[in-house]
Formats: sequence, structure tokens, C-alpha cells
Amino acid sequence: AHQHRDQGGHHGDLGGHPVAGQGRQHGEHDQRCGFAVSLRRHDVVQSVLEKKMKRAGKAVRLATVHELRFGVADPSQKKSDLYVSNMAEDGLPTLVDVGVTHSLADTYFSQNTSVGVRGYAADRYAKTKDTDYKKVIRNNGLQLHSRSAVMETYGAFSKDLWSLVTVLTDPASHPHARGDCDPWCRPEPRRDFFLSLAFAAQRGGSKMLR
Repeated sequence: AHQHRDQGGHHGDLGGHPVAGQGRQHGEHDQRCGFAVSLRRHDVVQSVLEKKMKRAGKAVRLATVHELRFGVADPSQKKSDLYVSNMAEDGLPTLVDVGVTHSLADTYFSQNTSVGVRGYAADRYAKTKDTDYKKVIRNNGLQLHSRSAVMETYGAFSKDLWSLVTVLTDPASHPHARGDCDPWCRPEPRRDFFLSLAFAAQRGGSKMLR
């Protein structure tokens, strides 16, 4: 089971709501998580990420539990957040898992006081996610890629998220990479992507306080 920290911590990897007639294909995180209020922030960031992926020309939808199962008899409720079918160069689909964690959570703060690395907490959390998903994909013999999109409460992005945005906003493939852009009212795709995620995290944080 995943552990959770109140507001300042991070959410785990199980999530969503059951869909009538389809079983719990979207997992059961809301029933298991003792601090489900933190999912408000996560869901706002996830929604913006999905929107920006679509703008980048990616075929993206919400992930379900079926992608990570080894077969129809597998009862696992584990799922990612987003499923992208046309992002990887080899043509395999990619699961993207969103995470928001607190820079000063005890798990990270006690280990980062002498290092002071920006994005340390996000990188640590992203590594945990990546290791977990790659293990499931390998053990179940699945033809999938997995990527994480983790940021911190105060705005720092993980290296993986920087890399993901770089891929999604590649001028050679982004349908809106060329045009009359303005840094203030119509920023180019890469700047727009980062600003949108940062503002989403702020809006999500405010929802947690309501």
C-alpha cells in the first residue's frame, strides 16, 4: 500500500472512480487514500497536462486499470493517469503518471538539507514512480512505455517532466510551433506548457484550502 502525507505530501498510484458496467476500470484510489483532498491538486494538474498534450497533437485519454493487467483474469486495480498512443518513436503507447509532492516533506527534506538541489523531491518521487511502473510492465510482459510528470508544491519540475515537455513541444512535430507568438499573451508552446502547469498547481493548491 502507498503511504500519504496530509496536503504537503504526494498522492499514490491508484486513482479514479468506478464506471458503471465496466467494473473498477479507473481504480479505487479515492476509497483507499486517507488524504484524498490532495487529489484535487493532482487532478487539476492532470487535466491541464491532458489538454496541452492534445494541443500538441497527441492522442491521449485517461488511463484505465486494463493497460497494466497481464490478462483478463488479473484483478489488479493499479493504473496510471494518462494513456498516449502516438508519442513514442517506436510506436508503442506510453503511460504518463502525474504527481505533485511537497518540497519540504520529511522524506525529502532530511536528505536534501546539505545538497539544496532544486527539484530534488520531484526527482525522488519520479524515480519511485518509474521504478514501480517499469517493474509491473516487465513482470507482466506488456508492450508499453511509462513516463512520470512530477512537480513540487512550490513549482519545481522533475527532470523527467522537463524531458516530457521537451518531447511534446518539439518544433518539428508540434502543430502550433510556428506562428505569431507573444511571450505575454500568446506564448510559444514550450513556455505555454510550463506556465500552464505551474498555474494549474497553484489553482490545485488553493482548492485544497477550501
